[in-house]
Amino acid sequence: MGILSNLKKQIVSSDKNYLFLDCEWSNNKNKSICQIALIQKNGKTKKDFNYYINPNDGFDQNCVSVNHITKSKVKNCPTFDNVWSEIENYFINSIIVGHNVQNADLDAIVKNLQRYKINIPELYYIDTYQVSKSLINSYDIKNYKLSTLCNYFEIELNNHHNAIDDASACLSLFEKLVHNYKFNINDYITRYQFNNFNFKPYVYNSELNREISTFLGVLNGIGMDNKIDKEEIDYIIKWRDDHMQFNYDKEIKNIINIINSILSDNIITLDELNTLKSNISTYVNQLNSTPETLATQELQGIINGIESDSVINEQEVLTLREWLYQNTFLKGHFPYDLLFKEIESILEDNIITEEEISNLKKVFVQIKNPVSLINKEIVIFNNNSFCLSGDFSHGTKKEIENYIISKGGTIDKNVKKTTNYLVLGNEGSQRYSNGNYGTKFKKAKDYNIPVIKEEQLFNL
Repeated sequence: MGILSNLKKQIVSSDKNYLFLDCEWSNNKNKSICQIALIQKNGKTKKDFNYYINPNDGFDQNCVSVNHITKSKVKNCPTFDNVWSEIENYFINSIIVGHNVQNADLDAIVKNLQRYKINIPELYYIDTYQVSKSLINSYDIKNYKLSTLCNYFEIELNNHHNAIDDASACLSLFEKLVHNYKFNINDYITRYQFNNFNFKPYVYNSELNREISTFLGVLNGIGMDNKIDKEEIDYIIKWRDDHMQFNYDKEIKNIINIINSILSDNIITLDELNTLKSNISTYVNQLNSTPETLATQELQGIINGIESDSVINEQEVLTLREWLYQNTFLKGHFPYDLLFKEIESILEDNIITEEEISNLKKVFVQIKNPVSLINKEIVIFNNNSFCLSGDFSHGTKKEIENYIISKGGTIDKNVKKTTNYLVLGNEGSQRYSNGNYGTKFKKAKDYNIPVIKEEQLFNL
């Protein structure tokens, strides 16, 4: 007998399997699930399931601030397709109940099924949001949010936006509605209708813009010695291939198309390189970023471009100095001062030695991996102020703040000249090790504030 027939039997039966569902996701664009909680209930029989899931997608900080689930928290968890094989039968053999489940949780489930090319079963649901709206007069309640309804019915909800707590609260809400209003449950059972969805990896627009402005720097670095060799062409090809997944972005797609066009003969001339640079420059100049931010990102790219052929020659050093002179507004900022000092030292006697090139490479490493410059000093909590950056493996940012306060420290939401420590969470450290400085990190370096790793808070 088919799924539809089985569920139809349940609909007209008093002995129904209910599956109370709640999901949390890493971003709103794809609703890539990072936590899913299920409570199956049939009469007095109840089973709870709670899974944390690696979404293999980007994390929107707005979502993280709500559910407190970070990339580091779920990086070793199973992916959705692996979890689905364990829970599919509960969806097939139950009537799904959730709060705003049609637009939120079932939408997330179906999007993840489509992403992993898994067949979508027929799904039947009851939405407690819609049930509540139809039964409770609007003048009796402020709104129909889950938290508001729990307060209205005196239902415990200790950890809102933790999936298992929300699913449990939804179960209690459903039972309250059934008991208080004696409505016909069958009238609210609906078959879920879904739209087709094409998964595209999520990334902040600001991150894509940073990738583009840094790539402009790469091209400037490649062209600094007025020649383009095979290793440098390979670098450009790799950039194109790495960013193909983001070709839904108009500018990324435009850059990829230009790269494909100039590579039609498998070589890149200086004129073609300049054409590519000109197109990207037009876009970068329109970005709503400070000149300091754009120039710093370009400088990171220049270093990568110079190093793309594993050789640093005299012409590149001279042209790099010229770029530094043209961007003196960066003085007082990391990493400009560090690099400017090194270049001036190298060219002081107009002779560039192998030892000086070797030292310059070391400076490049420090700039590309600023975590290597992090202080190893013992952390003193009492009467000192801490600012946090990135995602943390020891807990949420709020939990880390509370830990610092319990040790006698205070919290600065932003880096100030009076801040005593900037603390990098593990995920933040990973981004910085790829040369992507955050605003807080950059300010800390400018103010000579000690930057420490998360572990240093706990390894005392």
